Amino acid sequence: MNKITVKQLLDDGVKISELQIRSIEGALYTLCVEFDGQQFQVMDDRGNVSIHRSAEAAKRVCTGLIVEQTVIVHQSAYDEMIGMPAKDQGALEMKVKVANPARKSAKPH
Repeated sequence: MNKITVKQLLDDGVKISELQIRSIEGALYTLCVEFDGQQFQVMDDRGNVSIHRSAEAAKRVCTGLIVEQTVIVHQSAYDEMIGMPAKDQGALEMKVKVANPARKSAKPH
C-alpha cells in the first residue's frame, strides 16, 4: 500500500474520495485515504503508521482535509478469538461525518 502524511495531503490540496478510520487492537485507530483510484496508509511525520487512541482523535488529525466520505471500519476479532483464521468479510463499516473547517459552507440569504 502507498504511504502519505496528512501534511502532504494538506499541502497538495488533495480531494479525498474516502477516508477510512480503521479500528485495530480494540481502542487504537489508523487512517487510510483513497484518491485518484489509489489507497494510501496515513503516516506520521517520522514515517510510522499514524496511530490514535480514539476515533475522535483520528478525526481531529483530519481537520482541514477535503473529504467526500468518511467510514469507520471495525474488523471483528471473533473468528480469531475462537481459533479460526481471520476473515476480511467480518468488517463492519459505518459512514460518519467529519467536520471540515477548510470548506466554507454557503450562508443562507
